[in-house]
Amino acid sequence: MRTTLDIDPAILGMAKAMAAQSNQSTGAIISHLALKGIESSRAKVESMRNGFPVFSKSEESPIITQKLVKELLADEDLPV
Repeated sequence: MRTTLDIDPAILGMAKAMAAQSNQSTGAIISHLALKGIESSRAKVESMRNGFPVFSKSEESPIITQKLVKELLADEDLPV
């Protein structure tokens, strides 16, 4: 469907770059990113663990482990 949108030039530039890298249209990239944003805003708390909410994750979301967190902190020269 065609429509007119007012998109921030920086966002449009990033979407065009992503489209060129993935051989997709800019519209397809923006639609995909918008859908991901909408889906993530619908996250529901499934349960609580140790006083913190536990959220479900999508199939493509990586599992964040303590090892990964330590590696990322070390990469940024932050205390582990």
